[in-house]
Amino acid sequence: MRILVLSDSHGNVENMARCVELTQPNAILHLGDCQRDAEALHRLYPAIPLQGVPGNCDWGAVDSPEVLTEYGGVRILLMHGHTRSVKASTLSAIYTAKEMGAQILLFGQSVTVWGAGLEVPGAALGTALSTTIGGLLALGANVWNMAFYGCFVGYFLIYRPLMRSRCFARRGERAANRLKITLASVLGCVLTLQLGAFSVVLETTLSGITDLPFGAFCAIMQPIHLAIGLIEGLITAAVLLFLYEARPDRSRPKRPSAPRSSRCRRDSAR
Repeated sequence: MRILVLSDSHGNVENMARCVELTQPNAILHLGDCQRDAEALHRLYPAIPLQGVPGNCDWGAVDSPEVLTEYGGVRILLMHGHTRSVKASTLSAIYTAKEMGAQILLFGQSVTVWGAGLEVPGAALGTALSTTIGGLLALGANVWNMAFYGCFVGYFLIYRPLMRSRCFARRGERAANRLKITLASVLGCVLTLQLGAFSVVLETTLSGITDLPFGAFCAIMQPIHLAIGLIEGLITAAVLLFLYEARPDRSRPKRPSAPRSSRCRRDSAR
């Protein structure tokens, strides 16, 4: 028996149909994101049995996110993976499969496995190289959503100006720097994540791969990323405060240098 396993198609039914033509499977399993893609594929090939589960982008789905099925006497557990946090660890999914007596575990969502330090670039590159999740267009969108806002808005427009300002000067240099690091970290993370989340909503809506109205999509994405931004901001502040305490000479904010003409006048006065 030949089984075709698909996942995270995100509107790209054409590529899935190409896979069906190339493999000529006896059955198709779709692991979520998006269910309507699986339904469209089944309409193209109604003679091939198709079974699937909803993913984290299948809002409003009523089907079970985990399904135990059997093909050729082999028990297979299907899941998208978001309910078991497979991006963080596959242990929960593996234990669930063992408890349910599954011999094979199939899940989607996790495109690649990377070290923690490579999570964002790894996910972006993995998405770009996957032909079913947008290709290089997705890489450009992810660079804009995750990198541009963080580097050019979060750092250059929020963190650096605030660190160079004289805010909290009356509290003394050490206390002022600690407060500025905390405030700049939280504000930078919150604002950049809000901008990134809004960009995702805008890009997804314009691409036509979601059935959610624009307002409802925003109402879902913005509060979630507000909470994420606050948490990431506090974590960033904690790390920077640790570095400031450990190496104050390396992490002390630089003061803007005096204009060249002013330095020349001081040198000539000497």
